[in-house]
Amino acid sequence: TRINGVPITMKVGDLFDEEGWKVIPCNEYFDTDVDDIVIAHSTLNGELIDRHIRDIEALKKVIELASGDDSQFKGINDNGRMKYPLGRIIPYGNYLLLAFSHFGNQKNAYLGIGEYEQLLFRMWSELRRVYAAKRISIPLLGTGITSIEGLDNKNYTAILRCILCTFHNSNFQPAQGITIVMTSDAMRQIDMDIIKEEF
Repeated sequence: TRINGVPITMKVGDLFDEEGWKVIPCNEYFDTDVDDIVIAHSTLNGELIDRHIRDIEALKKVIELASGDDSQFKGINDNGRMKYPLGRIIPYGNYLLLAFSHFGNQKNAYLGIGEYEQLLFRMWSELRRVYAAKRISIPLLGTGITSIEGLDNKNYTAILRCILCTFHNSNFQPAQGITIVMTSDAMRQIDMDIIKEEF
C-alpha cells in the first residue's frame, strides 16, 4: 500500500534480516541487562544484545552520550539514571533504539493507550531526524510483552491501524518507504480487509 505517496510494505519475516535501519523497542532507560528480569531474552531488544552486539560497553557509551545530542526529546536524570520520553530514538550501527515502554517497580514494561499514539508521533519525528535516506524497517510495535494499559486484548488490527494513521498524519516521507515486519501469528490476527479499506 502507499500512504502520502510512500510505499508501505507489510510482511512476515525476521526484522534482523532486513536491510537498512531496524527499529528496536527498548524501555525508557535504554537498559542493556538481558536477564529475563530487566530485558527478556525473547524480546527484540534481548535478541539484539544477545546475538548482534559485540561490544556492550560501546553501546552503553552511545546511549550515555545521547543525553547531550540535539534531539528535542531530551533525557532527564532519574535518580542517577537517564530516562527518555517515549518515542525517543538512539541510532547504533544499523539499529534505531526506540524508547517504547515505561519500566515499573515490578520490573514490568508498560505504557498507556494514549501514550502509545503520542509515542508513535514522536517516533516518526525522530526517524525524520536520523534516517539519512536509508530504508527503515519496524516491528509491529505493541504486540510483544509490553502491556498497553487500556487495551484489554491485543487487537493487532487496531495496533497496525494506529501505526499507519500516525504515519499518515506525520507527513514523514522517506523515499525508501517503510517495512513493517511481523510474525506469521501476528499477520493471521490482522483483518487486512479493514486495513485496505482505510489505506
